[in-house]
Formats: sequence, C-alpha cells, structure tokens
Amino acid sequence: HFDYIMGCAHNVSDIWIRHPGRPERDLDEVNRFGLKKFIDNSVEDHNSICNLKHVSILGHPFVVPVYLGIANKIDNTDLKDFLHVAKDTKTALELHKPSIEKLHKFGDLSFFENMVKFGLNIGCKFTYGSDAHKLSSIGMPEDIEKYLTSLGITVDDLFIPEKKT
Repeated sequence: HFDYIMGCAHNVSDIWIRHPGRPERDLDEVNRFGLKKFIDNSVEDHNSICNLKHVSILGHPFVVPVYLGIANKIDNTDLKDFLHVAKDTKTALELHKPSIEKLHKFGDLSFFENMVKFGLNIGCKFTYGSDAHKLSSIGMPEDIEKYLTSLGITVDDLFIPEKKT
C-alpha cells in the first residue's frame, strides 16, 4: 500500500527536455516546436496527469517552463483552468523548493505566486518536500515556510494522503 503516488511532467508531449537541462539548447527546441504550442501542450499534459486515478500529487508543476524561464508565458486563464482540474481530481500540487529558487534567481516569482494564490482561492491542496531526492530536502526550511505563509498557505491547505475515488 502506498501513501501516495506522484505524477510529474518532465517533458512536454513530443519534446523531451530534462530539467535542469541546458536552457540555450532547450529554448531552441521550444522555438522550433513553437512557444504557444509548447505552453498549450504543457498545460494539457499537466491536466492529463491530474486525471490519472492513481496519482495523488503533481510533482513540481510546470518545472520545465520554470527552468527555461518561460513560466510567465502560461496565461492566467490556462493556469486557473489547470488549478480547477487539480482541485476537481483531488490532486495536490507540490511546492518545489528548486522551482521557487529558480524563479527567485530570474527575479520574477509572479507565476508561482499566482499559482499559489489562485489555487488557494479555488481550494487546491499543496504539499512541500514530497519529491525530496535526498534526506536533507525533506521538511520545510524556515525561509520557505515564511514565504509560503506570506502567500496565505496554512496547515489546512496541506495535502493529507487519502485514496482518490
């Protein structure tokens, strides 16, 4: 018996881009594919993962656009539609420390902040550190906890494992 199963979109449809890949090469690939098509397919892929009955958490949402510095190209309407799918399918969203750090480095946290604020308004559940790849990544560092609580996240907004119906 598993407590939960995570689904992750490490690639977008027909394009395989690893994160943290080489943005200069990967952005060329996105441009060949078409930015709008890439973003649309990314949103569609995330919706598809949420619709899988066995997936309880979507790990690091939109990590590829985040790492490529194009997450802000995801339209707020598409973002809200995705968040409704996550809520309706009872799929929690992992708040990923490396994604927060990458967006902070780019100097634009608006995509992440919109995702959290819209998600809270819609009634989404969140998790943190659920995709920890090493023991030191489990738990929530104090600076991240302060940042997330400043966005309005409370303990009531956190994911508690339960089987999807």
